[in-house]
Amino acid sequence: AVETRLFDFINPLTGGSDGEGWPFGRDLFASDVMAAVLGVPGVNFVRSVKLIPVAYDRRQYILSPEVSEIRLPPQGVVVSYQHIIVLE
Repeated sequence: AVETRLFDFINPLTGGSDGEGWPFGRDLFASDVMAAVLGVPGVNFVRSVKLIPVAYDRRQYILSPEVSEIRLPPQGVVVSYQHIIVLE
């Protein structure tokens, strides 16, 4: 359920807090992800969120170092790539 929520939330068509699509140029913050996950039934707390920007260039995915926010250019849009969820 958490992974489904994240793919829905970080999506240019169905994402964002209103479900109307992720706005162009809207940065993604760890706090956005935390709030989305806390909205999933059965989730009581989130210990941490790690954001790893991924770029796609010449048919290769390129991972960047961890950040607390993913900054976008004015016409940029964020899309989910992969989520790793650890339950404790």
